[in-house]
Amino acid sequence: MRSDAVESRRIKDLPELEEYAYRVAGTVGLMLLPLLGADVEHARTPAIALGKAIQITNILRDATADAALGRVYLPRGIMDAYGVDEDDVLALRCTYEYCEAIR
Repeated sequence: MRSDAVESRRIKDLPELEEYAYRVAGTVGLMLLPLLGADVEHARTPAIALGKAIQITNILRDATADAALGRVYLPRGIMDAYGVDEDDVLALRCTYEYCEAIR
């Protein structure tokens, strides 16, 4: 996604993370509905929710690989609330605070 190409991009809060997840995966769920023969009107909301949930799961799963590429998708607000230092994340140091934040 184009927003991933911006090296210094950081997600500030949970609503921004959800918007990102919608753009990269919720829309895929919507695109698949007709292909799956689903009733688009009734399946729209669950398809978006499923796509977003899968994307956020992928973010958590790939956090180390993303950090190695200079990407941090954990929202700044959550990092601040748990005392997570972004430098530790980027240096691939799994601190207690970081583990608590992604739990």
